[in-house]
Order: sequence, then structure tokens, then C-alpha cells
Amino acid sequence: MGDPSGPYHVVRAGDVLVVAQGATPVNSDEGSFDHALVALDAAGQARVISNDFWNPFDFVVAGGTYYVIDSARNSVERVQADGRKSTLLTFRRMREAATALHSLSPTEFTQGNSYEVDAVPTGIALHDQRLHIALFGGFPFLAGAGKIVSIPEVGDASEPQLDVEGLNAPVSIAFDNDGDMLVLEHGTYNQKEGFLKGSGRLLKLNKTTHDREIILDGLTRPVSVLAWDERRFVVSELGGTLYFLTRESAR
Repeated sequence: MGDPSGPYHVVRAGDVLVVAQGATPVNSDEGSFDHALVALDAAGQARVISNDFWNPFDFVVAGGTYYVIDSARNSVERVQADGRKSTLLTFRRMREAATALHSLSPTEFTQGNSYEVDAVPTGIALHDQRLHIALFGGFPFLAGAGKIVSIPEVGDASEPQLDVEGLNAPVSIAFDNDGDMLVLEHGTYNQKEGFLKGSGRLLKLNKTTHDREIILDGLTRPVSVLAWDERRFVVSELGGTLYFLTRESAR
């Protein structure tokens, strides 16, 4: 509510660092670097690749092309190095059964009705020529309402494939060397307390059996999982804590 909302994500692309930048505080003048994809060279000079976003939360780079999640527009955007942008996919709102919402408002969500929330795409990862996208789900952030879907990097992206469901506000995705997906859950939500302390988790999903394993739990508002190298991953929390994990141990 008026706080700064970026930078979100940084990736090295060739000889520059590319930053997905959110917004400055609400009482500040908006500039060209707000809601933007920005390239920083070795001398620290910044150039805007594109600022035609509402909320560029995450992105990946492939062959000089940027695939950017615009969470506020519920979309996946393809951006060329020269700033040309096209929308790959805009997600439809997700429908939830009224029975899941009685605790929110028993009078508003009567039997037989349903409730729609924005998909709110967050994390994105490229693996096996498919873009995998985390759908966080909008308010009231129902437990188990989050999903992972995927679309082809090239070709028809109009009908995303459902890969994983039943997640608690998934916010970031990565893949290990075995091709197993790591999914970071932001946590479960309570009307009085917000996202509950210690409810965030890092899950590993076996690519063959689809079994889920909890790699790290007890997290409070985690936001990103980063593939550091072939063996290590880093998980960050909004409070500033970093967790370093290897294939042999956690933390």
C-alpha cells in the first residue's frame, strides 16, 4: 500500500544485468524505470528495454528474448532485445466453489454459487522448451487454489497445460539437474493475520511419479527460489533471510 515494489528479479544476459523493476513509493514521481525491464552495463549505465508493464514480477531469458510475467495484467509477455513486446497469453479468472468460501462470508457465498479470482501469475521457468508459470491466485488466497501451468516456448500458447494443482500461493519455480521441479509456496492466508508465519514451503515434484517432497518448510513469506549452480539453490524471504540448500543438506 504505497511501499516500493521492486526490483524483483535480476538475470545476467550476456554482458549486462537485466532487472525487473517494480514501482517507487506512491508519493514519489513516476519515472521511466518504474514498471520496467532495465539493462545495466558494466559501467552502471541503465537503459530501459521496455516499461510497458503494470507489474513485471519475474522473467526468463532465452536466445535474446525475454519472457516476462506481468502479474497485474495476468499475462505472459514476450519482449525482444529492442523492446518490441507482444502478449503470449492472458490468463482467465479462476473459479472457486462457494463451499470453499463460506468461512470468508457465509451470507455472500451461498450454496450453488461460485467465486472468481484473478490468476495472478508470479514465477516463471523455462524447461524442455516449455514455459512453466506459477498461478498464485487472488484474494482471499484460498489454501490449495494455486497451480502450475505451462505453455510451449514456440507455438500456440492459448491453452495452457495444467501441470500441478492444490498449491498454497506458489510464487517461484526452478528446476534441478534431474529435471525435477522446485516450487516455492508463499504460504496459507488468514483473514485476521494475513499470510501465516511459518506456512511457506519449498516443494520438489518428481518429474516421473509427480510425488511431492517438502525440501524446506517453516518459511515466512518466501518469494524466490534461485538455481545458484548445479548443486545449490537459494531461497529468499521478504524479511531478508536467505536459505542456501544443496542436494545433500538444507540450509
